[in-house]
Amino acid sequence: MNSRFPRLRRGFTLIELSIAMMLGLATGTMLLALFNQQLAFLKLYKSQNFLTASPVVVLNFRQPDGTMRATIMSFENRGTGNALYYYVVPVSGVLGTPQWAVSKSPRNVSFAMENGILRMTLTGPNSEEITYSGTMQQ
Repeated sequence: MNSRFPRLRRGFTLIELSIAMMLGLATGTMLLALFNQQLAFLKLYKSQNFLTASPVVVLNFRQPDGTMRATIMSFENRGTGNALYYYVVPVSGVLGTPQWAVSKSPRNVSFAMENGILRMTLTGPNSEEITYSGTMQQ
């Protein structure tokens, strides 16, 4: 004898439960990866918090032959007014005259590390600002 009322199904099938569990595991894995990335970023950020705004920055460059070359960008007054100068540090370590002047009329120059990015902000004579940013790739 068949009943006129269809049989009510209760609960989920095995396939539906498997799909729900796989989606939960995928979401959990993504959250752990994002959390791990955030921890790595905070560790990098804390290691750079000793850096403050400065009128001088030392940059090290790896040459094609594997040796390192240091350069200095310095905002200073060399008797003709403030200017931003570029020095190449010789092997002896004694600085001579700058190689060239980046700008001869900035009002202010500051170097700072923000969120792992080196920023150089130049303030011009009319209060205009230009910010150059760079980061090291490994």
